[in-house]
Amino acid sequence: SSHQNYDTLVQERAAHTLQNAVQGCNQLTGSIDLDTDSTLMLSVAYSTGWKAYVDGKPTEILVADTGFMGIDLEAGHHDIELRYQTPGLLFGFAVTGCGCIILCILAVILYKNSKKRDPRLS
Repeated sequence: SSHQNYDTLVQERAAHTLQNAVQGCNQLTGSIDLDTDSTLMLSVAYSTGWKAYVDGKPTEILVADTGFMGIDLEAGHHDIELRYQTPGLLFGFAVTGCGCIILCILAVILYKNSKKRDPRLS
């Protein structure tokens, strides 16, 4: 019957899913055992901020199903780790830090110039 086919399909697919999955704030880890080369499909929205590691080595993340992530895997056991970092975050911190330093320098220069013009500030 079609119900038996459905149960068989569910069991087959469940055997090829990410096991021991742990999702953190900006991280997803788990492991998978595959009989054949496959693509791991993740129901996580694709973003350039995600980095994927298979067995500790960086790997390419594919855009799957028009907006989700996929990772090509060879047959065998694999430990999967995905890490997210907001794109441009480090650059933004650097620009903000430089801006703060420039602001402090300007404040010191203006303070010193105002002391020269008004001796009461000394």
